[in-house]
Amino acid sequence: MKAPFVLLVSLCAHGALTAALPTGDISPDMAIVLLGDGTSKVVQKRDLASHLNGARLQAPADDFHSFRSGGFVSHQKRADPQFIIPLPDQEFLGWDIAMSSVTHANEAPATVAIAAGQSVANSVTVGASFTATVADWLQIGGHIDYQNTVTNTLTGTATMTIPQGRWGAIVSNPLTYRRRGYVFTGAPGRAQYEYFQADSFEPQSVSYETAQLNWVKGVITTCLGDGYPLKMCNGEGVLE
Repeated sequence: MKAPFVLLVSLCAHGALTAALPTGDISPDMAIVLLGDGTSKVVQKRDLASHLNGARLQAPADDFHSFRSGGFVSHQKRADPQFIIPLPDQEFLGWDIAMSSVTHANEAPATVAIAAGQSVANSVTVGASFTATVADWLQIGGHIDYQNTVTNTLTGTATMTIPQGRWGAIVSNPLTYRRRGYVFTGAPGRAQYEYFQADSFEPQSVSYETAQLNWVKGVITTCLGDGYPLKMCNGEGVLE
């Protein structure tokens, strides 16, 4: 793994907490886990998955293509009712979001600082003709505002170190909660299945060094590489 250490922001918490990180040097193979009771502990990075409360380390690959390829006829009659066929919910760490500039530590280790202004938005992905049906289903037993956007704010300065000779940046991997399934419409012989997914994030406040960061639950870490643009450590694409 490219990241030298990981800071987990209260993944086990059931509500927004403000917790302080432990002080002292953290070796590259260690991770800091903030627990739901406001305390923290240092763990081996190889054991990190066991501290995620069941969440995946990376976003799962799309698994709906095999379902769609089952020979269903893609034909819709406008007056047909629509039904939701839910799939199991998922919880995972999302792709890297740059929280600092990408920096090259040329002749000595470089210090980079978290910047304010990054945003992450709850979202629903589905075809326009199925939006109302999915929105009604999501409201059942839930209180998530899928129109909500969280923009991080920072009071004070929060920094991490890029080792000498490396390119790197501070990144966040938001803890993503995904509800998903299919909207069924039609009748046997002329049915259509439309996949949908709804992603949401939970706001989180955390003390880091002398700073106060208001963001979302998830991971804050450094992503390192040997060239520019910097390849994402979690996700596809680059950081510039």
